[in-house]
Amino acid sequence: MPPGAVSQAATEESAALMRDWMLHHLHEDGRMSYLWLPSLDVEGDGNNMIRQWMATNALIEIAQREDDPELWARVAQNIDYNLEHFYRQEGELGIIQYASTVKLGAMSLAALAIINHPERARWQTQEHALRRTIASLWSESGEFTLYYRPRHKRDNAANFYPGETLLLWSQLYAETRDPELLRRYEASYRFYRTWHLDPANRRPAFVPWHSRASVAMWRVLGEEAPTPTDATGETGEGEGEAGEGQTPPPTPDAPEAGPAGGPEAEGKAERTPEGWPVGTAPESPSGLTRAELAEWVFTINDWLIDEMAVWDEALYDDEKGRFYTRKKNYGIPHASATGVFMEGLVDAYVLAGELGDQLHAERYRRTLARALRSVMQLQYVDEVDLYYVVDREAARGGLRTSIFHNDIRVDNVQHVLMGVLDLLEVFGPDDYSTQ
Repeated sequence: MPPGAVSQAATEESAALMRDWMLHHLHEDGRMSYLWLPSLDVEGDGNNMIRQWMATNALIEIAQREDDPELWARVAQNIDYNLEHFYRQEGELGIIQYASTVKLGAMSLAALAIINHPERARWQTQEHALRRTIASLWSESGEFTLYYRPRHKRDNAANFYPGETLLLWSQLYAETRDPELLRRYEASYRFYRTWHLDPANRRPAFVPWHSRASVAMWRVLGEEAPTPTDATGETGEGEGEAGEGQTPPPTPDAPEAGPAGGPEAEGKAERTPEGWPVGTAPESPSGLTRAELAEWVFTINDWLIDEMAVWDEALYDDEKGRFYTRKKNYGIPHASATGVFMEGLVDAYVLAGELGDQLHAERYRRTLARALRSVMQLQYVDEVDLYYVVDREAARGGLRTSIFHNDIRVDNVQHVLMGVLDLLEVFGPDDYSTQ
């Protein structure tokens, strides 16, 4: 594809192919393929719970747009499969475990998938237990313990898991307006803002998750509070049953009493799934403002573009539009990286537009159009791309990892598809120019 050939029609076609790849690799028992090797026409070894639950969230985005009951049922099968094979209950806590590892990010993304499915109540026990575990990994400084198991593991996961958790918490706060949840969100936002700005820690992987969480919270802080809930996502039976300042009634199927959550003995305060009393009022009101959240989103996305967005400096035309730098060791070029950066940039683009910040909006628009061109270059589409592939239906619509690495990992497709679906909703026909 010539660098200037990106269009709305081409983007729609690319999204449809990615959607078909995802559904082709969603098996009848609900399992999602993790890695497809086109050269061998077989699935590769390995698995990753974060990428599997991100794929579930991508399937949910597809189902939300198509509003197809059969597709929602298939997504429910995928949730059931993942929970059956990787969910464990440990007392009051719920975990997502693969091999011997339990990651904060995997639990957050699993909870996010559950709360976004129309049959959410079907998995209420698992949702509440996961939320208790996530809360147990939070400290008053705002820092999260990144692994439930092994507890003291240290790696670069601080760039990923806290942002994934804040995205979950922003959505939970939107439905509950729980002041204690907002206090904890704010503490973590401030902790990781300071952490990321330390040059020793600053990496691009941090940007998209915190962008999405910050834009979501920016939006919530500007909205009128919804009908009060019991901080579990359940509303009262009718209007007026839980007015402003009142404690909502308990849900009939709330989890049993325990040290980490659920209603306590009769006569004591009902607790949120996370474990604190419903309606807990922090000593100090939140100081989090929409203005600082917007400034933060622009700061980190401007830095990301300066560091990683490739166009004029590309050594080859095939590299144009991707996110990668040879100047620093941020990792290898990867379709999934370009995709997740697109997800955060779409939210930043929308934010800039709503604030009337045309300079930022145009910068993000152009970067997104160029990123579209990059991922289209990586997609298996036609006979030219598939000339050596025997099982073409298993590869068609998938994305190579890079221009020199032809494996299709599920998050190559999932991240790009989520970014492209969001982009199609906010771009007009004239917004696809790479110039």
